Amino acid sequence: MVKNFSEYYLAEKIGVGAFATVYKAYSQLQKPTYGKVVAIKILNEKVHGASESKVVRQFEREASIAMQLNHENVVKVYNWGKFNGRYAMIMEYVDGKNLNEFIHEPGKYPFSTLVEIGYKIACGLTHIHAHGIVHKDIKPENVLISNDLKVVKITDFGIAKVPRRWWQRDLFEKAGSERRFSHISYAAPEQKAGQSDARSDI
Repeated sequence: MVKNFSEYYLAEKIGVGAFATVYKAYSQLQKPTYGKVVAIKILNEKVHGASESKVVRQFEREASIAMQLNHENVVKVYNWGKFNGRYAMIMEYVDGKNLNEFIHEPGKYPFSTLVEIGYKIACGLTHIHAHGIVHKDIKPENVLISNDLKVVKITDFGIAKVPRRWWQRDLFEKAGSERRFSHISYAAPEQKAGQSDARSDI
């Protein structure tokens, strides 16, 4: 297992997907390029070397779409590329949990806290849609919340699309009809038919 990506040293695993794994990573420099702690998403070895494969092209596309966004309620993607022979994406790290984990925690939270979380998700979506991007995979697992509940960020643009840009065409038009592309429970009917737009994210 490769432990170093650029200046960053991989620590614990914080997420596993169908095609990639996300690690918490620490910079080995006194003046880090992107921050002392980041999250690094690495394509799994089973797609390693397939530079022309659909998965690698989608990974590149995900990074290029996410790097257009700069908002307090969207996880920032700093850079991406091939490091030590593996495709990786360097992202902002959120010290906390995802919304699904938050929902299933014991105890109750004030109604005002829940409203604030919902408001911040809506703000993030507004910014995404203002850039002509359709996320297509809004679900609790793709919303990160800090431990103090003050930071709420949308993440994972793996199947997002930019409808008016042919060079970033939708590679997974019917995402949502198959579990490996999106959680079918959260996919809008029109998305399953390959006709999603910004309204499908709401």
